[in-house]
Amino acid sequence: MKKSAGASRKSAARSQSPGEDIGTSSKARAGNVLAESGLSFLGFGVQPPTASWGELLKQAFADPLRYWNLTLWPGLLIFLTVSSFNLVGEGLRKAVDPKSS
Repeated sequence: MKKSAGASRKSAARSQSPGEDIGTSSKARAGNVLAESGLSFLGFGVQPPTASWGELLKQAFADPLRYWNLTLWPGLLIFLTVSSFNLVGEGLRKAVDPKSS
């Protein structure tokens, strides 16, 4: 939250645009997807039998050429999911608040 010198908390809250909230929320969701898949890849994420893209990448880590389908599809889906969260969030931010860059 932005706060200028001498501004009250209410006026500082009003100065933040809803577009900034949408962009921040969308980027946080993309970060959550990356964090979950990274932790699952390292073995600290969800436990089996729950499926996770990071867990699938971990299974293919031993021999990625032999298990190419476990390398390609989860990696591609992580990339597409994170990219779509970022692009949709940026588009919504620009639609709600076109003045902010």
